[in-house]
Amino acid sequence: MDDLGTLGGTHSGAEEVNAVGQVVGWADVPGGDDHAFLWESGAMEDLGILGGTESSASSLNDSEQIVGYAYTADGARHAFLWENGAMEDLGDLGGDWGWAIHINVLGQVVGASRTLGGGDHAFLWERNGGMEDLGTLGGRDSSAIGINASGQVVGYADTAGEDKHASLWENGTVYDLNGFVPEGSGWVLTGARRINDLGQVVGVGTHNGQTRAFLLTPIPEPSTLGVLGLAFLVAMRRLRPGRRRA
Repeated sequence: MDDLGTLGGTHSGAEEVNAVGQVVGWADVPGGDDHAFLWESGAMEDLGILGGTESSASSLNDSEQIVGYAYTADGARHAFLWENGAMEDLGDLGGDWGWAIHINVLGQVVGASRTLGGGDHAFLWERNGGMEDLGTLGGRDSSAIGINASGQVVGYADTAGEDKHASLWENGTVYDLNGFVPEGSGWVLTGARRINDLGQVVGVGTHNGQTRAFLLTPIPEPSTLGVLGLAFLVAMRRLRPGRRRA
């Protein structure tokens, strides 16, 4: 186990590691503010801020593109993309809060941003198209948490009844992943965390009222999700109480 250190303060936390061993996260600077960092070859680099006091990195790909959030000079919290030594503000959906959570190999970024109406909505950001509001399942809030190399996005979205359901966004459509679970199974899928390049989805739900991890695998071909449907495979393990992350 390696202690990755800090940026001169007392605390730090690592969020993700890529295929070449680079690590990102947050670390205290002198004075106690958190800054996003990139760690490699035994050294921690401060990725900077967007004019405010704090930042944090959430994810990186193998091309050293890094995403997270940072505060601006006026106190807003915006999603950022860091590459080639510079931090770029990815904007917002009309509100003053945002967070880039994951980035894929193509540089597509997903996360959540506050809208002008006050709800937090899942977004997909692309270099040529900017930030796109991915919408909800009829409710107020949603968040995109994972994206694969095919651009399939997973996370959670509120239903019209304000229940949080695990969701998939694909080709402009949002799918409630509970629609792929057999009726009467006792399962309610509340949040999807990641989707791999085979279309397999992992996340959190409840089974007969007990919190469980889930794995969904597409059938009949793992490379196709969407209209072919998903088969529920297995609850991997019960989540421990107090584990952080939405």
